[in-house]
Amino acid sequence: MTPNVAIVVPAYRRFADLTESEQISWRQSTDVYQTYPFVLVCPDSLDASGYVSAVLAQPVRLERFADTYFSGTASYNKLMMSLDFFQRLAGYEYFLLCQLDVFVFRDDLPAWCAKCYSYVGPPWFAGFEPPLAEARLWAVGNGGFSLRKVADCLRVLHARQPIFSWPTLLRECFAPGLGAGLRRLPAYLRRGLQANQTHHARNDYAGQEDIFWSLICADRFAWYTVPTPTEALEFGFDYHPTLMLELNGGRLPMGFHAWDRHRNAFWTKLFKEQGYSLNNPSCGL
Repeated sequence: MTPNVAIVVPAYRRFADLTESEQISWRQSTDVYQTYPFVLVCPDSLDASGYVSAVLAQPVRLERFADTYFSGTASYNKLMMSLDFFQRLAGYEYFLLCQLDVFVFRDDLPAWCAKCYSYVGPPWFAGFEPPLAEARLWAVGNGGFSLRKVADCLRVLHARQPIFSWPTLLRECFAPGLGAGLRRLPAYLRRGLQANQTHHARNDYAGQEDIFWSLICADRFAWYTVPTPTEALEFGFDYHPTLMLELNGGRLPMGFHAWDRHRNAFWTKLFKEQGYSLNNPSCGL
């Protein structure tokens, strides 16, 4: 049975202006997930006419947002934590966020949706991008290729839980020293009382949206569930993919985030088997 899940692809450039690897990502995603609805999240001003695919069972749906949300990482993070974004997807039980630096190998969505997790993404290593010799799995996980349960995200955005504890806020306040901390204290007190909430109207979180939706939400809400980092290897790879492949018993995941960053002979051969020819593979990994 096909789950009620949409494939959500953020895009802020015309298709003709995408890099070769980004165009490959789009074509592979539409091929593998062709029976699912595709939602292109894009700026109001974008000419999205190039984002079409003959293999899709239905036309690509456009969800347009203010251009300012696509001006940089910080504004994109705000979009991905906004009530408006999730309300527009409320007709779906889940959505798979599939950025244009993702390469998908197969459709495992029915199995992952059946697990009923609130959030799934490729696992992180401690330190996010540590040297290979020091890499150890830490937490779930990267938002660029992630499966999210819409109702759970909306529940978070209507809940009033603190994002950071008072001790954490005070440590941050006084980190520059006592004098600077005392001058900053009124602002931090206002922040703790008026903002610093998971509720959409008072959410002042300024960090990466995937850290909010994975680490913070899983810590603040007992009902909000994520897989273990080891289980998430079956879902996706990100940094040090050859090590992740080893940790996953030599099995490929459903998808691979930031694949263009990791071009080498192994991945070039693998992608050739998928029908793509990659230019200039690097030697490292």
